Amino acid sequence: MLSLADRYRKFEFQLTDLEDQIIQYILQNRSDVVNMSVQHLAQQTHTVPNSVMRLMKKLEYEGFTQLKLRLKDEMATKETKSPSFQYEMERTMELTDKRLIQLASEWIHHSQRLLVFGAGAHSYISELIVMNIKPFHKDVTFSEHRHENMASLQRFTKKDVVILLSQSGETEQTLDLGKYAKNQGARIIGMSHIGESSLTELADLMLYCYAPKEETKGYNTTNFVPMAMIARLLVESYRKLCV
Repeated sequence: MLSLADRYRKFEFQLTDLEDQIIQYILQNRSDVVNMSVQHLAQQTHTVPNSVMRLMKKLEYEGFTQLKLRLKDEMATKETKSPSFQYEMERTMELTDKRLIQLASEWIHHSQRLLVFGAGAHSYISELIVMNIKPFHKDVTFSEHRHENMASLQRFTKKDVVILLSQSGETEQTLDLGKYAKNQGARIIGMSHIGESSLTELADLMLYCYAPKEETKGYNTTNFVPMAMIARLLVESYRKLCV
């Protein structure tokens, strides 16, 4: 079950500035909001009840009452992270928004150039994305080497797209490429574990999965399959536009 914060991340692309402010108020005042009427919340956020109810619909709540019940549950219980593969797949599917997948695939379809990058284990997923897109796209590149990526990005413009993969959203090498691509005017599609990060601030569009970082005896044992699943959904959506 998605928390309010998760829903905010999932649907943020379609929210107005006012709706952003309402959600921020709710997140910062959970214990008060659960006892408020919709009219009181509207007063506190300098809006009207109808605006609050439209926001509930965008966040896929049945109404303001359901939001308050869910908030009470969130405050009463702390989610215990299950290590099961099935749990992480289910959470990833909950976070997946078909409209965002479609929009991202359309950006790729209309781009003149495409660069995909992910460091470490994400390089394998990046390479798979490129292999599946390359038969349909005239200029798609992937390299593990920074200087080669920077050289490619020198030709990028606002007509081009960069896909960046980072489980934490804080991978320095990935962010450096993103900042350079942004300066070139390229659109950036980010892919990461759900949550606020430097990548979410940098990207024009975010695709989230549920893949919290895990370490075992100093080794990174994070499950990268959720990220690969999102990548596959994106590839399939793109390929449908090409046939």
